[in-house]
Amino acid sequence: MLLFGKAMLSIASARQTIVLLVWALFAGIAIATVSLWFRQRVLGKAIRTLLAQNAVGADRAMTAGALGIHSRLLLSAMRKGSLTRYIRVLPPAPQEGGSRPDGEVAANAGEERFYLDEEKKIQAELRYSGKGADLYIVIIGLILFLILALLAARYLPELAVKYLGDYL
Repeated sequence: MLLFGKAMLSIASARQTIVLLVWALFAGIAIATVSLWFRQRVLGKAIRTLLAQNAVGADRAMTAGALGIHSRLLLSAMRKGSLTRYIRVLPPAPQEGGSRPDGEVAANAGEERFYLDEEKKIQAELRYSGKGADLYIVIIGLILFLILALLAARYLPELAVKYLGDYL
């Protein structure tokens, strides 16, 4: 009788393990999908903007305002985030050097300027040239994968017990 109890416990724990593995796999793929979408669509916007404005090299550096980038998240990624391998930042120009002959301070005085590293331009173009999938495509894909995970969590443990019951 004790042996029968251990066998039932083993099968029950095998079912729980399979269900946990299915949900862990779903969570990992969902996180990776959203992360890749974010990198391509949101962070890639900065690279595509710099490429479109031909801001390659320190002599062609542009301010964030001139590039049309106003997102704090994107600016943070450009300054010290994941985009620093491609984007370089020139420190703000001194206020005195930014004054015009009429005594007014230039609009971009005191602002950082951004540019693509010339050596990394091709690599940045290859990685970020496409816009990637739209958000609704990502959401539909995640919903379909969720349905697949629900079906797998429901039927996979039964199939495993049926066909692998002697090995569990």
